[in-house]
Amino acid sequence: MLRRRRTYTPRASTMKLSYFSGLTMGLWACFAQFGNADPPSTTELLQHMPAATNAIVVVQTQLIRQSAYGRRAGWDKLSKTIYLAGTVPLNPSVQRFAIGSQFDPRHPGQSWYVGLAAMNKPVSLDHLVEVHKGKMEEIADQQVAMIQPYGCVAALKPDLLAAASMPDHQACARWLRFAMDPARTPVVNSYLALAASNNSQSQILIAVDGNDLIQSSAVRAALVNSKAIADDEKLFNRVARFVERLRGIRLVITLDDEISVALHFDSREGSFKELEVLKPFVVYVLEHAGAELQDLPAAKVSMDGPTVTMKFKISDAELRGIMALMSSPIVQPNPDESASVSLTPSGVSVDATAAYYRAVNKVLDDLRKRSQAASNYWKTALWHETAAKTIETTSILNVDKQVVAYASNAVVYLHALADSLRGVPISVAQLESRKAYYVIGTPFWWWGGYGVRTNIPEIETKQLDVIDKDAENREKLWKELDTARSTVRREMAEKYKVDLEASPK
Repeated sequence: MLRRRRTYTPRASTMKLSYFSGLTMGLWACFAQFGNADPPSTTELLQHMPAATNAIVVVQTQLIRQSAYGRRAGWDKLSKTIYLAGTVPLNPSVQRFAIGSQFDPRHPGQSWYVGLAAMNKPVSLDHLVEVHKGKMEEIADQQVAMIQPYGCVAALKPDLLAAASMPDHQACARWLRFAMDPARTPVVNSYLALAASNNSQSQILIAVDGNDLIQSSAVRAALVNSKAIADDEKLFNRVARFVERLRGIRLVITLDDEISVALHFDSREGSFKELEVLKPFVVYVLEHAGAELQDLPAAKVSMDGPTVTMKFKISDAELRGIMALMSSPIVQPNPDESASVSLTPSGVSVDATAAYYRAVNKVLDDLRKRSQAASNYWKTALWHETAAKTIETTSILNVDKQVVAYASNAVVYLHALADSLRGVPISVAQLESRKAYYVIGTPFWWWGGYGVRTNIPEIETKQLDVIDKDAENREKLWKELDTARSTVRREMAEKYKVDLEASPK
C-alpha cells in the first residue's frame, strides 16, 4: 500500500513511552459482599510484582469515578461496568489496578504481564470460568482459572485478584508461589516502587525503569536527527548526558475538566534551563513514531532537581490511543450484567457478536484509509500495532467464536504487516504458527530500534529495498482479510439470519 520514498526518517529514536506492551488491566468477575476492610493499597499491589518488572501501570478507578470528569460523565453513580477510553474498565467493586510487565524489544509480542485488581468485594473463580467457557487448573498448589486469550486468573486474597500471562507454566508457577507467600520480600525495583508511592493519588500512572534500556549511541544520533540543538557541542553533550542517565519516565494522567498529562523525565543528572530543548526533541521522536500528541508542542516545561516535566492536554482520542497501546485483552468485569441479554443456547448474543464484528471492521477500515495517504513506513507500522491492540482490548463476552477467530486472525496479520513495514519480510510459515493461538502483541518502540549508526543512509536504503519488495505480500494479507470478512459475514447470516454489517436500529 505504501510506495518507495527515499528519505530518511529514523525509526530508532522513538520514545520509551510505549514500553507498556503486553500489559493488562486484569480479570475479575462476579462479586459477593465483603467486609469493611480497605482494599489493598498501591504499595501492596506492587509488592506482588516479579523482580524482572520494568514497567508499571496504576489506575485508581475510584478516584477517576469521583473526579469532576467522572461526575460529569455520571461515573460516580455507576451500578455496572463502563470503559474509560474504551479500554479501562470502571466498576464500583474495583478500587484500583496495578499492572507490571517486562518489555523485551528483541522479542516483540512475547512479553509477560501481571495485572492485579484491588477489590471491594471477593471474586468467584468458578463463576468466571463458567461464563467465559474456561477451565480450572492447579498451578503451584493453587486453583486458577484458565481463560484464553486472557491467561490465568488467581485470587491471591479474597480482595486481590491477579491475572497473568507468562511464557510457560513453570514461570507462572514460580511467580504464583512468590505472590502467595505471606513472608515474601518485595523485589520490584526501587524506581518503580518510588514512582508508585509518590503518585499514589494520581488517577493514572505509567512508569518505566530506564536501566539497561537506553543505548547512548542511539540517543546522540536521535538528537542529531531531531535538529533540536544546532552548533552547540557543549549543550549537545549536556543534554545527551541527561537523557543517557535517565532513571526512568513517568506519565501522570489526570481527568478533571480536561484530560491533563504531566510527563516526567527522571535522570541521575541535574536539570538545567537549557533542557527546554527536550520538548522539540520529544515532539520529533513521537511524530516520527506515528504517535503525535497535538498539544505537546505547547507544553509548559519545568525543571526540579534531576527531573524535567512537560505539562499539556490530551484529547479523548489520544487517551484511547495511549491506553490501547499499554493494555491487553480485558474480560467483562461483571459477567452477570449480561444476564438480561438474549442468548442463544451456546451462550452467544447476536447483538454482541454484531457489535464486536462492526467494531473490529471499523478499526481495520480506519487503518486502511489512513495508511493509503502515508509515506513513512515506520510511523505506519505503529498505526498497525495500535489497531491490533485496540482489537485485542475489545470485549469478546458473548461473541460467536467464529467472529472472535476472525478478529484474532486480523491481529496476527496486523502485527505481520507492522513487521513488514519495518523491514521484516512476511513469512507464511510464521503466520500459520501464530494462528494457532491468540497473540497478545507488543509495540516495538525502543531506544536503538533498528540501529542508529554513522552509516544511516546506507542502512536505510537497504532496509527500504526490503520493505518495498514486500509490498506485494502486504497487499495479499489485506486481500485475505477482505475475504475473511466476507466469509464470516456470510456464515453468520446463515447461522443467525442476521447481516452483521447492518447498522443497529
